[in-house]
Amino acid sequence: MKRILVVDDSAVSRKLALFVLKNLGYEPHGAASAAEAFDALRREEYDAVFMDLHMPDMNGCEAVALIRRSGAGTANSSLPIIAISGSDLPEEREHCRTSGMTDFLAKPFSGEKAEAMLSKYCPAVPPDVQK
Repeated sequence: MKRILVVDDSAVSRKLALFVLKNLGYEPHGAASAAEAFDALRREEYDAVFMDLHMPDMNGCEAVALIRRSGAGTANSSLPIIAISGSDLPEEREHCRTSGMTDFLAKPFSGEKAEAMLSKYCPAVPPDVQK
C-alpha cells in the first residue's frame, strides 16, 4: 500500500484529505506543520507528500526547498511533493514549480482529482491485490 504524507495546518483540511486518500486505497499520514513533516520524513519513507502552501510556521515552498536540500528527503530524493492550496493562481503554480514542488492540486479536491494526480506518481495498489 502506498504511503502518503499530508501536511496541512488546518485540521479540517487535513482530515478531509486523509479520508479521501484512505478511500482511494492509500495509507495516509498527517502532519500539522512543516516541522512535523520533517520529522516524519526522517523517520519513515513515503511514496508522496501533499504539502499545504500556506502554513504559519513555514510555507510549503520554503518547506519543500528544505526537504530537497536536507536529509529529510534523502530516503527518496525523487519524492513527489504535490502542492495543495485553496488558491489556484498561475503565478502561485509557477512559484511552486520553481521551488521544487512536483505538481499542484487546488483545494478542496475530490477523490477523482487526487487519484488522477497520484496516478501520475504512485498509483495505489488495488485492495484485492494487497493480500
